[in-house]
Amino acid sequence: MPTPREFFLSEARDCLKQLHAVLRTADDSIVDAAELHRVSRVLRGSAQMAREPRVQAVARALELAGRALVQGALAWGEDLRGEVERTLQDLTALVEADGTDAQLDERAAAAIERWERKGLEVTGLPGPGTSPWSTEPAAAPLDPGAVPVPGEASALGVAHAPGDVAALDGAPAHEELPIEVVNFFRSEAGALVDRIERMVGERPQWTGDRSRAAQRELRDTVTALRDLAATFGFSAATAGAERLLDALDREDPVDGLVAELRRLVTSEVPGRPVPPAGSTEPARPEAPAPDRTPAATALSAGEQDAADVVPIEDLLYRGEAALRRALELRPAIERLAGTDAAARETVDELFDLIRLGLS
Repeated sequence: MPTPREFFLSEARDCLKQLHAVLRTADDSIVDAAELHRVSRVLRGSAQMAREPRVQAVARALELAGRALVQGALAWGEDLRGEVERTLQDLTALVEADGTDAQLDERAAAAIERWERKGLEVTGLPGPGTSPWSTEPAAAPLDPGAVPVPGEASALGVAHAPGDVAALDGAPAHEELPIEVVNFFRSEAGALVDRIERMVGERPQWTGDRSRAAQRELRDTVTALRDLAATFGFSAATAGAERLLDALDREDPVDGLVAELRRLVTSEVPGRPVPPAGSTEPARPEAPAPDRTPAATALSAGEQDAADVVPIEDLLYRGEAALRRALELRPAIERLAGTDAAARETVDELFDLIRLGLS
């Protein structure tokens, strides 16, 4: 089973490969800014989950640069392209821990300072006179009981509440596994299952060299799902992915195993029995009960037209209904945010969280 450091390295190297591809396809007049922003955000979240604060901070700066390019606040050109290239070199060194702690600290701080000189506000970093980076060895395993650095995003690019550290190799069963971690796993693993289903459906058309390459890609995807499930403590999904890998090695039919793997991914909660195959309702992690105080009712008071108010009783405090209602409020919240870049970024983070909660 991969260690947290090994899992981070695999994901971070893939992100860096994608970012280099974005730069290769760009020229001095055009770049895929949306892809630059998206992949930087994934890298930033992965680093936060792995407690790699240097990588997290520099990836955050690159993410903000991508956002500024999308919004037109930064203009792409030869100078900016060179800065992105230099930042990718910094990120590669930081990911690989290529240097002493002091050298890596200096490199991360210099990268952030360069972007700040271009007008970016890289918030959420320690100020002068403080120690900005953890001095823990990069390969040290995460403590399942520890509290992660709040306010940054996961590998899907969303913020996580304190305490949402995944189950790791050798960790005990996690009845207390936070809902954010369960939903994060389901979102990431669900995307991998989607890819596996698509590739399995295409198998009859694979021939020659394409067949060998596609078979290898399919097996790599299933392996990635197995490793993800194992890292986060989803033992049933891990076993399901192992069975699928065995069937692929034997060249057996796998449609039923893929369907079973999807069921496990969408229903397993570590520390609880997996619902039987005939169950129509997926297991859901328990979230804290909402506070039924007069203050909650008071939130709905105001000058809003009574016809537009959704009675809180109608939501029955069910997470899914409440989250879907929250999604409907996005246009109104965006209007309130106006052109404030920081506010709009917070809105993006908020609705990423909401969509993750619905996954």
